Amino acid sequence: MIYIRKIYLDGTPLDEALTVAEFSPLHPHPALSWSIGSDTPGGEQAWYTLTLTDPERGARLYDSGRVESRVQSASFDAAAIPAGSLLRATLVVGSADGQVTEEAEEFFFNGALDDFPGDWITSREDQGVRVLRFCRDFTPARPVADAVLYTCGLGYHRATINGEPVTDAVLDPAHSNYSKVCYYRVTPDAAEYLQPGQNRLEIQVAPGWRNNRTPFMTEVMGNRAIEFYGESVLWALLRITYEDGTREDIATGADWLCAPDPRTSEIFNGETFDARCNRPMEDCDPAPARVTKAPGGVLRPMTLQPIREQEVYSPVEITQPKPGMFVVDFGQNIAGVVNLWLYDPLSEG
Repeated sequence: MIYIRKIYLDGTPLDEALTVAEFSPLHPHPALSWSIGSDTPGGEQAWYTLTLTDPERGARLYDSGRVESRVQSASFDAAAIPAGSLLRATLVVGSADGQVTEEAEEFFFNGALDDFPGDWITSREDQGVRVLRFCRDFTPARPVADAVLYTCGLGYHRATINGEPVTDAVLDPAHSNYSKVCYYRVTPDAAEYLQPGQNRLEIQVAPGWRNNRTPFMTEVMGNRAIEFYGESVLWALLRITYEDGTREDIATGADWLCAPDPRTSEIFNGETFDARCNRPMEDCDPAPARVTKAPGGVLRPMTLQPIREQEVYSPVEITQPKPGMFVVDFGQNIAGVVNLWLYDPLSEG
């Protein structure tokens, strides 16, 4: 019998995590494709039917009807897909000898936006390569039905709602020439992190490639200007839909607070953490964020699969080239994060 192995959207497998897609004038003809298998001879595709529906609105957005084809893909018009909508794809495949698969279904989210409320913001003072903390407190006006968070912190950002990270992905958003394209991370299930009463949305922004002042880059690039360089900046939008159908946008602006983080961060030189400054936002003398100019690039949803932790390495050797300096060798060239455990409290000296 033939069966559907997996469905793909623009080459990305639709797995358990809700995949973010882009259906917009900038990507007008997205494509779904699929792979099939068979445990009997003759299990080759002869026809298929494919539908796209909006389960929240009960609307059918695309219906291929029965298509006599061995091609295992179909493209459709992005203009028919509403921005910011959850989508359900259903697929049935048949063979020439009468075998028919069970209906397969997958869900994904159109991360494109029709409008971009809010401003780009930064710190009122030049913080160099220090990580910036931005926050906004808010209270939902009515019972919440749905909420989607859109975030673009350049160079890299990390978002939390009420102290909980909204994703286990790291190094968001995908690096690009920010003067041409700025990718934003989409969190379709942000409502799960909201609570009755006051909530806090906090976003940390590290310099990343946006503010790379290391001598290595200076020497490599010489005097040539790098057009996507600039100060660390943030654009974010939390779009809340209430049970009565009304909507509220909480977007970045001068009503957000900003404070320096305990860390300085450089893309090649790593991080320096000052535990003396590791305090709640309220104790860090936060100031209103400064509205600044946009990096220049068009905002587009990030559709790349997220970067996540893949493996944990233990040190293979620790050396001390001089007093007070230790070199830890993990035996592997990686991009990763170091976890360091210290005694609490630390003794003096």
